[in-house]
Amino acid sequence: MSDPETKNKCIERDDGTWFCEKINKAIQKPKRRFILNCRVKDHTGSQVVTVFDGQAVQMLGHTTDELFDMHVLGHHIRVELIYKKAIFTVYYLSLRVKMETYNNETCQKIVVIAMKPLKHDSECAELTTAIATFQ
Repeated sequence: MSDPETKNKCIERDDGTWFCEKINKAIQKPKRRFILNCRVKDHTGSQVVTVFDGQAVQMLGHTTDELFDMHVLGHHIRVELIYKKAIFTVYYLSLRVKMETYNNETCQKIVVIAMKPLKHDSECAELTTAIATFQ
């Protein structure tokens, strides 16, 4: 859950209200947001990337609130099918890659910052044109 304005993480208090510790503010109606860890693959190999809310909604076609409501209503198979539909879908991804050190251990952190679906017809036309220029 997060503050809709700042996107900062909110925690639920014992009395059922939500609070953002970062800005020290009570939040009336927090927003659910995706943080998905996905494995992406291309011809060079595979890597785990983090997909945040905007790109996750684009990938799955549903908001977190919609999936949460389906889950609460017991439509578990429908939720599973939504996730399975996203598997093996081809996208152009823009990634932010950085090295982070935590407890003297360095790891690579990769985040999807933009994505667009691959359009096979326009991609084929573009590649055909590129090949023709080399001949």
